[in-house]
Amino acid sequence: MSRNNSPPSEGELYKVIEIGKHRFELRFGYYEDFEREYGEPVVIYPDLIENILYNEDGKRIVTAIQEPCKHYSVAAGKEKEECCCDCEHYRYYGDDIGLCACIENIIKKENLK
Repeated sequence: MSRNNSPPSEGELYKVIEIGKHRFELRFGYYEDFEREYGEPVVIYPDLIENILYNEDGKRIVTAIQEPCKHYSVAAGKEKEECCCDCEHYRYYGDDIGLCACIENIIKKENLK
């Protein structure tokens, strides 16, 4: 995506990521109203902690920047940042949303919604 030097507009599409039957439209915006006064819009990620989703293989879908679960373990060569992207169980699916491959977080296919 080619951009000039102008900041993104609120609501502007950043990227679309599809994981199985789930489609995520990542758009620019603000997490809190007060942020509008102090800066440019940022990419808004879905809340996959409150709204847990799984792919067709039962792997949990997670954002790279979300707070990790209790099975968090820093991958070799990564700096500990306390987010899913530096966990050894995180599998990239694009840069922003991935899958948790931790055996403790995989659910059986018959339990998928």
